[in-house]
Amino acid sequence: MKKSGWIYFPAAFFFVINFAVSETKILFFSRLLHFLFFISLFFLLRRFDLNKILKAAVAGVSVIIFSYGVFQKFFLFPHYLKSLSPGDNFYSQALITRIKSGRIFSIFALPTLYAIVCAVLILFIFHYLIKSRGVKNRAGWMILLLLGLFNLILTQSFGGILYLSAGIMLYLILSGILDFKFLAPAVMALVFFFFLVTGLRFSEAKELEPVKLRVSNWKQAVRMIEVNPFFGQGLGNYESQISYFILPDEARSIYAHNFILQFTAESGVIFPFFILLLLLCCRKKLKPRDYRKNEKVLHISALFILLCYNLIDIGFYFFSAAVVGVVCLSQVYRRSVENKRGFKLNMALTFFLGLFLAAGNFSDMYRHRGDFWLNQADYTEAGNNYGISLKINPYNIRSLAGCAYIQYHNNNIPRCEHYVDRALQILPGAGFANFLASRIAYKRKQYLRALYYAGKAREKNRLNLQYKRWYDSIENNLQAALVKPGN
Repeated sequence: MKKSGWIYFPAAFFFVINFAVSETKILFFSRLLHFLFFISLFFLLRRFDLNKILKAAVAGVSVIIFSYGVFQKFFLFPHYLKSLSPGDNFYSQALITRIKSGRIFSIFALPTLYAIVCAVLILFIFHYLIKSRGVKNRAGWMILLLLGLFNLILTQSFGGILYLSAGIMLYLILSGILDFKFLAPAVMALVFFFFLVTGLRFSEAKELEPVKLRVSNWKQAVRMIEVNPFFGQGLGNYESQISYFILPDEARSIYAHNFILQFTAESGVIFPFFILLLLLCCRKKLKPRDYRKNEKVLHISALFILLCYNLIDIGFYFFSAAVVGVVCLSQVYRRSVENKRGFKLNMALTFFLGLFLAAGNFSDMYRHRGDFWLNQADYTEAGNNYGISLKINPYNIRSLAGCAYIQYHNNNIPRCEHYVDRALQILPGAGFANFLASRIAYKRKQYLRALYYAGKAREKNRLNLQYKRWYDSIENNLQAALVKPGN
């Protein structure tokens, strides 16, 4: 057995324990597949020198998402504001609120996620601008650089400016471009961009809202770690358990806004310790092969940007950030491997893991469509989309809850109970499923059973007024029945 082989046994033991403590096993497997895919992708990509294609990829991706970001800000946002009415529905209100903030997100889900992608692309563009030859090439990279900076400002992300500042400074210092006598002017230029974004979000900045949000979420994550510090809550189970640790005066989020805290809360402190120990024992295998220093500095600087991002957001839990991280890490630790059999196995594993992840994403896509049509009160279209979502992933809890609500609305109680039971088998603490179970029991005059499920729904989310009022109404009715004359 290899010297590092002994580490696998205790790591596997703690891994099994973490699975056992997971309340929602499907979320455990979902998170596990996510990480296994990127680990496999890392070992696959480190066989190749990607620097030859990254230049074209960065240029192409930058043109697409930066152009769309500008189009979104000056064409799509005004169009939506004119065509949407605030009183239409929840989605209209949410979209109008987001548009009025003025923060663009291009093709991504969140402005903060788009900001980190912008920051990494700008770093690469800056590098290619410095290394380019010829007026036309430099002019092209300069246009992309300015367009990228403009997009980053439009995201109005404080973190994005900080990530980029940290990465650019590290790149300039490690590459020897920045002399210390020019350090002050460089810092002043970066501070200018930061205060420009601060001016765009002054109402939030003066109240320190971004800081307060993260401090609240960090406190919640620490509370979760303290409950089970050794084995955690189970991979992927943070979002299903965090509601138990939120105090009434704190900001609510299903994310810890810190990758290290969220991963520790899910896995416990021991499992990350064994991961670090395994990496330490395998450090010789991960020793990078010598190649051009400038490219290595570029990838290290990009990884530093991502490291900063992971300290104030969940980072590698997001697919796009994880892809960028794996690409950069694979080039820092690039190693040519001649074992063709190992390469084929690696490629097959990455392909099949990717298929599972894609299936989960497609299931969520149809679930989001179902949510949209449900909000529009189009129950037929909503049911069709939820049905497709469940065909792809029968364990999609939110799709099961959506189907249950539609059947409850249609007064098809047996069918509603079918979906509720399936949802509670997967996630016994699901708030909405317990709420519907309580409503079903109440319809059947099973009042104690209704109180039990209502209590579980309220316990799941004490900040939900609907759950609280429903529980209080059942409790009051039962108390009134008990004191009625003749009882």
